[in-house]
Amino acid sequence: KTIRVHPMGNALAIPVISLSLMNPLEISFDDLKAKYQNYFYSVELMNADWRSANLSVFDYLQGFNQNRITQYSISSIAIQRYYHYKFTFPNSNCRPTKSGNYIIKVYKDSNPQLEEANFSPNVKAVFHQGACSATTEWDGHYVMENNYNYSKRLLHWCQDRKIPFIYASSASVYGMGKNGFAIDRACEKPINMYAYSKFQFDQYVRNLLPTSQSQIVGLRYFNVYGSREQHKGSMSSTAYHFNAQLRQSDEVKLFAGCDGYADGEQERDFVYVNDVVAINLWFLNHPECSGIFNVGTGKAQTFNSMAQTVVDWHGRGKISYIPFPEHLQGAYQSYTQADLSTLRAIGCDHKFLDVKAGVTDYLNRLNQNA
Repeated sequence: KTIRVHPMGNALAIPVISLSLMNPLEISFDDLKAKYQNYFYSVELMNADWRSANLSVFDYLQGFNQNRITQYSISSIAIQRYYHYKFTFPNSNCRPTKSGNYIIKVYKDSNPQLEEANFSPNVKAVFHQGACSATTEWDGHYVMENNYNYSKRLLHWCQDRKIPFIYASSASVYGMGKNGFAIDRACEKPINMYAYSKFQFDQYVRNLLPTSQSQIVGLRYFNVYGSREQHKGSMSSTAYHFNAQLRQSDEVKLFAGCDGYADGEQERDFVYVNDVVAINLWFLNHPECSGIFNVGTGKAQTFNSMAQTVVDWHGRGKISYIPFPEHLQGAYQSYTQADLSTLRAIGCDHKFLDVKAGVTDYLNRLNQNA
């Protein structure tokens, strides 16, 4: 009821957004049900006649195209009890990059596309890479619906048709990494909802593998960087963010030290997306291989080394440090390094690029048309 869409601060103005100013609209509505509902919204670009533009969401939107509505209030004096929900668009999680007509779809509990999926009958294999990858998302229902339940549906769709299912797991399942980063249940201790959802799906796969009808491969990606990650917003790689910072200023900002590490000396296993693609294709060409595997270089490198590579590429800039965020304390991986023994044991001998080689190639591509 009472759906309203208008520029913030001007309820009488028409809902128009300027791409240059990104002046947000406020969208609000009332729900007469007397209890809280999980509402989400997505955005779709339309043509002048309000038919779908049929473009990939990456071509017209920066950020995530499925967002939970978190702002709400409860009626106090009305006879009919109701909940009032509101959100703004554009925002830090979702903003348009092309001009045109946009439809904002509001729905409850989960994206209806998950339930209405009608897949082509000619699929030869499925690379399941999508997920809610925000490590700061604590809505368990939302994360499990997207990362666990939908993944199970895709997995069984593939099993029923005996086609390969290659999916993205995550090194986040290892938590703080105190027990190492081997493919071993004893090493796995997720510390946020995203990691927990990936961990739970991996356990589901482990139970299914002995009786599987076709190839199932879970790939635990470490810190991936590389082309076509702009839509990820704050979840884009440090290489992407460091490059953006140097294009706008003369300074690269890193987190100060934590967990006993000096400033910028926290270490991650940074892996180039081209290597990740190569591993996916290797498994596609080896349908006899199933299981869960780490995908990283096998060598941890510091954030300082990543930042210095970006500075060296630009030929200018300095590195500075900002206070470590309070909300990440106790939930941050200060060290990761992939154990590749399981991957090597099945015969995959792919050679991964280190930070200097991978980031240099990435920045050549990223800044080609800058």
